Amino acid sequence: MRALARIGLLLLAGLFIVVFCFGAFRFSREVGVSPTRYVVQDALVMVAGLLGFVACLMKSRKLQKQRQAELDSFEFTGQRFETNTGKAMAVLVGVAFLLALIATFVTATSTAIDPKAVSAATLFLLVSAFLLSLALSTFRSGKPTLVMDAFALDHAWYGPIRWDQIQGIYLREVRMRNTTQRTMFLSVFKPGRYLGHGLWWQRLFLTSKRREAPVGDIAIPLNPLDQPASKIHKAALTLRARVSPQLLANWVPGMSAEAIDLQRETDATLQRLGEIGNALEHGRLAPEAADLEMQRVMEDLERQTTARLPHAQKQLAQARRLKYFNYAIISAAVLYFVLRVFFRSN
Repeated sequence: MRALARIGLLLLAGLFIVVFCFGAFRFSREVGVSPTRYVVQDALVMVAGLLGFVACLMKSRKLQKQRQAELDSFEFTGQRFETNTGKAMAVLVGVAFLLALIATFVTATSTAIDPKAVSAATLFLLVSAFLLSLALSTFRSGKPTLVMDAFALDHAWYGPIRWDQIQGIYLREVRMRNTTQRTMFLSVFKPGRYLGHGLWWQRLFLTSKRREAPVGDIAIPLNPLDQPASKIHKAALTLRARVSPQLLANWVPGMSAEAIDLQRETDATLQRLGEIGNALEHGRLAPEAADLEMQRVMEDLERQTTARLPHAQKQLAQARRLKYFNYAIISAAVLYFVLRVFFRSN
């Protein structure tokens, strides 16, 4: 119902924009020419359109805040969570593929063949076919795209993954201009077992090193699914928390096996620190013994922090290289278009 309300508000806001534009057009034509009462009427129409648009915008934001509050307060208490790929996305991609197919056919069979038009239509067709393959890969007969229960996480790309084989869960949100891309990353043992069942282009670029790695990351895009990303993430964390061993607390994608071992050791040390404080508070540990234990724990934490520093620097260097690579791609594209415009004008 909330989605229908937001669609209705969107249509109503569009109607108010039309009213505002109509009033502005009449006002610009009649000011200084027509009688004052007509000019005032046009001004009132403009104001009514503007106020209506603002009211729709405020109501839409209020609904969005209510939706976000519901998502923030959501707690998963069940035994099974299912979510499927939104049908609208598959339909849109299918329509785009058919349009690209028609455009390519019409361009290729026309009497005056333009090589640039044929190349553009073919590129559009290939991109649409790739997107269509992605959309179709999330559909499987008789099962939703993503199923999580007390035993495993089962995704259309990777198949069932037992919870005890997942040691890290991370929700990445990349904010763009008009949307936010959400992806759930999993740290799994022997990722080659699951990546080998993935998409064809994933298998094409799957190296033997990654296939035989003891630990690795797999990514599950959440935007195409018909459940909010926060709900899926919370359900995954809740179901994983019911299984031993304990989930890594501060895992992020890209951590090496050595960094994961250090993080697990740090988690155990911090847990020991809490146990010492609890024992001291309840009188189960003498203050002198507690001081010795605390000193050992702090030495362990210092050693683990020092050992983790090279891995953190390596991750920062990788992120920096990726950032520079993206800048280089964008700069090359801008330079290409500028040069094309310059040489065409000359």
